[in-house]
Amino acid sequence: MPSTVETAAEQVARALLLINRALADPRGPRALLHRLGWSPPPGVDDIGLAALDLSDLLAKVTRLDALRASGTADDAELAVAVAEVAVAAAEAVDAVRRVPDGFVAPAGYLAATRIADEFVPRLTDLAVVGTTASAAPMVAAIAQLCGVFVTEHRAADPAVFQVEHLRHIVRWDRLGALFTDPGGVFREVYGWGTADFHGQELLHNLGNVLHFVSDDITSQPLPRRVEAQLAGVSAQEGQAMQLLLSLLRDQVTARDIGFTLFEVRRTAPAASDGGLGLAPYVLGTDQVDIPIAAGVALRLQTSVNVQDGVALVVRPGRPPAFRVNIMQAAGDVAGDGDALVATLRFARGPDRPIRLLAMPGGAVLEASAFVVGGGVGAGGADGSLLATTTGARLVVPAGLGDAFLARLLGGRDIDIAFDLGVEWSPHRGLTLHGSAGTALTLSLDERIGPVRLRALRLEFEAGPGGLAIEAGLVADAVLGPVTVAVDAVGLRGELGLQGGDLGPFDLSASVLTPDTLGLDIDAGPAQGGGSVTLDAEDGRYSGALAMRLHRIAVRGAGVLDTRLPGGRSGFSLLVLLSARFEPGVELGFGISLTGVGGLVGIDRRIDVDALSERFATGAAARILSADGSPRDLPAVLTELSEVFPPADGVLVVGPTLRLRWIKIVTLDVGVFLEFPGPTRAVVLGTARASVDNPLAAGPLLRLRCDFVGVLDLPAATFAFDAVLVDSHLLETFAVTGGLLLRAGWGDEPYAVLSVGGFHPDFAPGALVVPKTLTRLAMSRGDPGDAFFLRFEGYFAITPNTMQFGAAVEVGAKLGPLRIRGFVGFDALIRREPFAFAISFEARVQVKVRGRTLAGIKVHGRLAGPGPTVLYAKACVEILFFDICASKTFTLGGSFPPAVNVITSALEVLGRELRDPANLRAAAEDRMVALRDLPRSGTPVLAPTGLVWEQTRAPLGLLLERIEGSPLARAATVRVTGADVTEEELDWFAPGGFAELGDGEALNRRSFERLSSGVRLATGDDLSTGLPHTVMVEEFRLPEPPARPPRPGRVPVLDAPLWLIEAALVREGRADGRVRGPAFQVRPERWEVLDAAGRPLAEAGEAQAHQLARTVPAGAVAVPAGDRITLTDL
Repeated sequence: MPSTVETAAEQVARALLLINRALADPRGPRALLHRLGWSPPPGVDDIGLAALDLSDLLAKVTRLDALRASGTADDAELAVAVAEVAVAAAEAVDAVRRVPDGFVAPAGYLAATRIADEFVPRLTDLAVVGTTASAAPMVAAIAQLCGVFVTEHRAADPAVFQVEHLRHIVRWDRLGALFTDPGGVFREVYGWGTADFHGQELLHNLGNVLHFVSDDITSQPLPRRVEAQLAGVSAQEGQAMQLLLSLLRDQVTARDIGFTLFEVRRTAPAASDGGLGLAPYVLGTDQVDIPIAAGVALRLQTSVNVQDGVALVVRPGRPPAFRVNIMQAAGDVAGDGDALVATLRFARGPDRPIRLLAMPGGAVLEASAFVVGGGVGAGGADGSLLATTTGARLVVPAGLGDAFLARLLGGRDIDIAFDLGVEWSPHRGLTLHGSAGTALTLSLDERIGPVRLRALRLEFEAGPGGLAIEAGLVADAVLGPVTVAVDAVGLRGELGLQGGDLGPFDLSASVLTPDTLGLDIDAGPAQGGGSVTLDAEDGRYSGALAMRLHRIAVRGAGVLDTRLPGGRSGFSLLVLLSARFEPGVELGFGISLTGVGGLVGIDRRIDVDALSERFATGAAARILSADGSPRDLPAVLTELSEVFPPADGVLVVGPTLRLRWIKIVTLDVGVFLEFPGPTRAVVLGTARASVDNPLAAGPLLRLRCDFVGVLDLPAATFAFDAVLVDSHLLETFAVTGGLLLRAGWGDEPYAVLSVGGFHPDFAPGALVVPKTLTRLAMSRGDPGDAFFLRFEGYFAITPNTMQFGAAVEVGAKLGPLRIRGFVGFDALIRREPFAFAISFEARVQVKVRGRTLAGIKVHGRLAGPGPTVLYAKACVEILFFDICASKTFTLGGSFPPAVNVITSALEVLGRELRDPANLRAAAEDRMVALRDLPRSGTPVLAPTGLVWEQTRAPLGLLLERIEGSPLARAATVRVTGADVTEEELDWFAPGGFAELGDGEALNRRSFERLSSGVRLATGDDLSTGLPHTVMVEEFRLPEPPARPPRPGRVPVLDAPLWLIEAALVREGRADGRVRGPAFQVRPERWEVLDAAGRPLAEAGEAQAHQLARTVPAGAVAVPAGDRITLTDL
């Protein structure tokens, strides 16, 4: 079954085909321009219209018509064909919009006609009016009556290339205004409520509509006495006309039933109260049903005798008047019980309902009968127009919407029957039956599995931008001890009047999903509840829960995503729970456990970057506690969604706990792990310390430290950050600062610790310093306050430096006088080669109204050793003058420290080769202890092999210095031998063995795995067997009865592979020699290329860089896999 949007798109497609048929004619472009009101430029038949190709749309519509005519196509084929037509229609609309871009005409013609701007609107209006008049002429007549379709005669105007034509215009803006301000529309179209009321034009358009009700319609003058009674004046010039519509005429009985419509002219020549009148001519107080067409009938009901004349008079600004006895000498006003009602009923059988709204997937809003009409009571106070449905049904198939609701419904469809009525009256406007406005709630009591349907909520919206209708269900579901309340799940249809995919309008139908879920929990001693909010655009449920179990309070927050990245089906869940209990569980030393909790994320991961950015803003406390006030809930849910985003196949779990120490220190901490793995562990926490002041309301000390630590196992790194948040001393001093810890144990091991930051001259390089790493400080006020005081300091350790510093700054303001002082120092100590640098500064300055009155400043630097140099400079400021003096002091000699002179790398490494301490058994088992053997002349080695390894200098690298001492001659040392099987690798700093410039040092890696030794084979095993007596005690157990093996299951030994291999070796059924690994990852090979790009040598990275420095200029070292060969094409 096609959806409402697809049906509308099909009608747009058929409208566009009218354009295609017009262009197919040889004179098509000229004829089409004439219909739109233009003539082509002189001597031109086509300005570019022939380029419009709608053949694909024609083929799709032709195929759809053929499938329908065949009678053998199933619903799936028809649905695909309709969808193809809808897509082709949208593409055709875009093609029509692009036609003006290809116009070929003189510039004067384009400017005079404004055809580039008006072509698409005129063509669209012509197609809409023509298609509606052909496919639904009654709709076209109603649209003309309401002023939506307007036809204007335009005279020829050669100046703007305009030909005489009828201009068809669609006023889309009036369509929405009909529901919000119908009086305004009729005032604009017919002059309703003005002295220029076009009553005959209104009657003419009403007659065009009534022709579809009955062909027996005539026009004749209205009797003067009737008009005199209704208008309240004597007969005016001319005679008013009336339309007589006969609905049921019987020639035999001479019975004629119908009604007349006539203009009620104004009561005075300049009055603005001209209106309309309606008078039925049916005898008796009876009800008459008049069949009009198949499934269409008109019903007339009246409670008065209309033989003497009954009329309904409608004038602007007044309630409708119900007049009786108008054919008598004196008319009368209807009594209190008098009423007149006329309705038009459209009905089909139950197997062919009238579809009101449909959408892809099978969701539909339909009715078996649809009734429109109007009526009036005595005095006109109850006059209204109405539309009702009977046998209406709302059907929402299972699985339509999000995955969570589909699972909740258990695969069963929602099918609700109801009746609906819409009414418009001058006093109340547009309302729904049973409601005072455009929203209505109908009570229900239906069950679908665990779901109970409580009510059906209907709502109608109308405005200048379009129309919308909603049908939603209110339900609750009982899932064990949890009751879930669902508000508004159903359908929503929208008609936009501002242009869209269907040309001048946009039609959409969508599933109406609930924006709020209520939770009520009743599990015996556990009582509580909560709410869940839905973000329909992102398909996300989020909410909070509060429960109490005796003396334990449990709170939680959660996020459920039903739309996953990449459009995958399923859902992603994140739940955070915390329990608080008083008194806590005592753990000793004054420490008590006052809370526990946990976090579970299904298809979730930990976004470390987002966590690091947010933890200093209070995210740690909000995520861990989950027990804040309701106003904090949006922030908590935002944190959870961004810190733990959806990720396919990743599980996040972790406990949280709260510790308290003698009511002074409180610690909230959580450890979160990512699985499978675990590959990553995150520690998130917040520590609070508070010391109460017995003499004042505020605490003496209040500290809060938020921290986050990340252990990344694949990357072999650990990062820890901490920051002081909202911390104060004596309610006067603000305490701030941050901490950083970084460590790595992978390819480039390192460790960095900083409390309060780094030395100003220290460059952290690739280390990312977070914004939270600020100076550890205690301050009072700001520099512009009357009194300002700040203490700050820092301490840092890196692999080769130690850094620390401190400063004090004081400021005071006495009227226009401002005094400010500062004293501080920064120290940097380098370990290898040893060096230190200490800078210091002290200054005092007095200003009056921003101008310096006097001041003194001293700064200097102490650096060493070899020699130790002290530099100091002092300046005195007096008004506009600076008096400065500086002095440099040198302490100690300038001789460099003594170093061991090394003349030969081979000599150094030769001594290492002869040192027995550098030998060890290969693959030694630390779980096995070897007893000492008696000394003999022959060495005894383990059968696993022998390793020689040293750490003074790398092997296979061009050495230019060792241990800081330059070599007389650069050399490369290698160890070879018949028994050498492979190299041993260790971490070295290549820059410590080469003479590198500053640029080279920056571009070279700090550490690399280089050859530190070799592994030697031991040859054949020369050991002999040792006798050992084994005592075996045997126990015989009765054999259990045989059981047939389970089909399809092969018994396996549930034991690790290493244990099985060890058992086989012990039994002599396997070789116990140490075998090499199954695969190895070796360092990338590099090549040394000369200036012409020819390879000179191949080696490891460090050796390749060293060799490139020793060959002629222009040689470079590049990875072996990065070479690109350029060829001429």
